[in-house]
This record gives sequence, structure tokens and C-alpha cells, in this order.
Amino acid sequence: MKFTGTGAAEGVAIAQLWHLTTPDLSVERVTGLDPREQRARFAQAKTQADGELAALYASTMERDPEAAMIFDIHRMMLEDLDFIEGVDDLLDQGESAEWAVRETGETLRAMFLAIDDETMRARAADIQDVSNRLVRILKGIEENPMPQEQVILCAQDLLPSQTVRLDKRYVVGCVTRGGSVTSHSVILARSLGIGCIVAMGEQFDRLPRQGLAAMDGAAGELIVDPDPEELTLYREKLARAQEQRDLLAQYAGRPAVTPSGHRCLVCANIGSVVDAQAAKDAGADGVGLFRSEFLYLDSPDFPSEETQFQAYKTVLELFAPAPVVVRTLDLGSDKQAPYFQIPDEENPAMGYRAIRICLAQPEIFRTQLRALLRASGCGNLHIMLPMITSAHQVERTRSLLAELEAELRAQGVEVAPYKLGIMIETPAAAVMSDVLAPMVDFFSVGTNDLTQYTLAADRMNPRVADIFNARDPAVGRMIAMAAKAAHDAGIWIGVCGEAGADVALTDFFMRHKIDELSVSRGSILKVRRAICESEG
Repeated sequence: MKFTGTGAAEGVAIAQLWHLTTPDLSVERVTGLDPREQRARFAQAKTQADGELAALYASTMERDPEAAMIFDIHRMMLEDLDFIEGVDDLLDQGESAEWAVRETGETLRAMFLAIDDETMRARAADIQDVSNRLVRILKGIEENPMPQEQVILCAQDLLPSQTVRLDKRYVVGCVTRGGSVTSHSVILARSLGIGCIVAMGEQFDRLPRQGLAAMDGAAGELIVDPDPEELTLYREKLARAQEQRDLLAQYAGRPAVTPSGHRCLVCANIGSVVDAQAAKDAGADGVGLFRSEFLYLDSPDFPSEETQFQAYKTVLELFAPAPVVVRTLDLGSDKQAPYFQIPDEENPAMGYRAIRICLAQPEIFRTQLRALLRASGCGNLHIMLPMITSAHQVERTRSLLAELEAELRAQGVEVAPYKLGIMIETPAAAVMSDVLAPMVDFFSVGTNDLTQYTLAADRMNPRVADIFNARDPAVGRMIAMAAKAAHDAGIWIGVCGEAGADVALTDFFMRHKIDELSVSRGSILKVRRAICESEG
């Protein structure tokens, strides 16, 4: 029997099915309770949960710093003011601690699920995970045991705290009824090298409780009770997968140079200091995209200049002398911070976002730019402006930077040389690239938005998914235009969107002498190999 879902993490496996049983975390409503007593129970459960998460963080940090960050986020969620205040309000009404946790968690979870951005929607699973942990502790239930033999694990959904407990010796694949490709559980599965299929939907309910199965995580295919021919096919897939891993390992630490002699840096996209360490360990040539907005999204309020300075300083020092490209604040559209209070818009993707916010609210922009300038002496700093559509935006930013440099030097703070660049992610920037290139030190193509705007296809709308295609010739012409303008002006050009990791486009990028590709750390070796074998 063949079952299909969404391929979320590469990996081929042949093993017995094993269903993860879910403990009964249902909560009956009981009212009229003593708020002080319930608040004490809640506080005790929080303390125990924090201890469990600290242990998970420590054990995960040993093998995967990026994955460990998830449990640091969970610990912060325990102290989240919205969460605590929501629980307190219900406790004051005489509700039980279990009910207050469950109801508050569901309210916050629904808020995140309503956000268009897949990365932010994935936070809903983290809220559910934290709530479940607290309810389990309050109900006095122990955590479920994990398998002790090789299995393909089946679960309604897989929460991060469950995924991190998976032992790679025994869990060789996992399939879930729900979930998404950007969930933290999938990120963890990838870090463990475990194939993962998500969003199987109603098909999941027809899976037998036991039996031999073969799965291909990349293809999203699960075959239960495979026949001899299917078994042979999957054994061949397993052998090929191992060959590919061995082959890619040969490219670790090797410069990415085409047969014709063009050198291209393979850098990493990161969202945090922990991501930076993981990228460094994976062999990145630098950071091609530091998504600074995550400093804002992971904070209950505007991050201070000092907080930002410490983050930038750490990453710059870690990679010095390699380049670190920090994208300035890119909030708005599908990335919203609750405290930012951006008004609802009819078309937020083309509305008040990114550089438009920064220039309209310079007090916010000044704080970030001061932090970046203070960190400039810690490494090879590149400041990158998102959503540029005109030369005027670049001029205003340069003027603000000059003002801040003078201000810092007057305060005795040294500002080291740095580079200023822009993202080519709007058709306007691509068309005007010959005008913009002499004004900056580098370009970086954001293929996600460039594809969306060039093809007039909302990248979050599944109805136009067949139109949203970074391989479309129209997008290619935009990139080629920007590449020519960059090289004519003597500046470098990179690609930091998802298409950078699409090896089907590597030849195109090399033909146009793209100088840098910035990708997720898991794609570094395959992109390095594609460049070395490129015909471009």
C-alpha cells in the first residue's frame, strides 16, 4: 500500500512502523478554585518545565547548537508576558491551573496560525509543546518512552521536545498526520539526518499499527508491506543515498570554483547567533544573509542597541575575516512583531515594510545602525538594505550612516570600514540596477520576493504556486540585468533567496558570474559540489 504526504526532510528508510502514543492531556473545567493555590501549582509546574527544557537544551547543544536554540525559545515562552498574564487572568476567575494553561496556550497558538509567514506559523507548534509540557506536569504524567529498535515513527504531529528525544540509532524515519516543512520538529529531524514526511492528512488514519514499511522523505512516499520488487528498489535508494553522502563529504572545506576558474563563495543564511555557529561548523564561507528581524521577533519589545551590538559582534568575530552580510530590519508584510503595531493593510507585501518602515521611523533605524557601526571593528561587516526601489532610499540611508558615524566618533567610539549594499528583490531595483550599482558596494538578489513581484504571483497563495517559479525566464532576465550592472560597476553580486540552493539554477548563476550564493547550512555541500561541476 502506498501513502503520500509532503516530503519535509531527506532520508530513505526500511523499518517497522511504530506509533507514538499520546498521553491523555485532556482537561476538565473546574471553577471556583482558590487562585492562590492554583497560582502556586502553576509556579511549581513552570519551575519543573524550565528544568526539563534546560536539560534538553544541554543535551541537544552537544550535537546541534541550532536545534538546541529551540529549547531556549521554549524557556523564554514560559516567561512570556502574554502567556503569563493570560494564565493569571483565568486563575483570578477561579479556573484550575491546567485549564488556564490550556486555554491561554490555545489562544496564542491560534494567533500564530493566523500569520501568513510559515516560519512564524511554525511557532504555533512550540506554544502547543510548552502548554502540553505544563499540563502533563500538572497532571502528574511521565513522558512517553521512545523505541529501542529500528522503526519508522508515526505520530499525529511531532513536537520539538519529542523529536529531540529521538535516537537516530533506532528512529530512522518519521511520518506525521499534520505538521509543515518549516516546523521546528522538521528542522530537528533534518539535523538528526532522519527522513520526514508531514501532512499525510486522512491517509494517516489508515496506516496499520505495525508492519514493515519503506519511506522516501524527499519524495513524501511511504510504502507499507512492500513487495520484493519495491524492497529491492528501496535498498538501491539506501545505497545511493550513502554514496551521495560520501561524495558530498569530499567537498567539505574545498573552495567552490567552476571548471572555467570562476570562484563563488558559498555562504549561509542565518537568523541568530546560534545559527551562526552551526553555519560555521557546516563550512560556510561567510554569512550571506543575517536576518536581523529575528532579533525583533524573538523579543517582547524593541531590542536595545546593546542587545543588537552583542549579537552582531559575536557573529562578526566568529566569521572574521570572512564577510557577514546583515540585512537591516525587514518587518512588515508576513513578519509582524506584536509590539510594533503595524496597521492592517489591503496588500501588505507591497505596503509598509522593510526599508520603508526604517526611513519613516528613523528612531528605530538609528538604534540598529548605531549597533552595527559599533560592531564594525569586530569583523568584515556588510550592511544590506531590503526592499529598495529607488536611489533616494540609498541616499537617505547613506546620509543617516554618515550622521551616526560622526556622532559615534564624537563619543570616542571607533567606526571601522564597512560595506553597504542592497537587495535586488523588486523589479524596480533590477531595472534601475545600472543607476544603483555605483552607489553601493554590493548587490544580493532576494529571489523569493523578486519572483513574487516579477510574476505577480503571491508566494503564500497555493492557487498560484504553479506560477511562482524562480526558474522562470522573466526572473532570470532580472537577475542577468542586475549581474551585468554590478560587474560593470566593479561590485560583487550574490543570491540569498531560496533559489540559491536550487542546483538546477547553478549553471545559470555561474554563466552570469554570480560571486556568492547564500543558502541554508544543510545545502552548503551540495551547492559547493554543483559549482565545482558547473558548465557555466
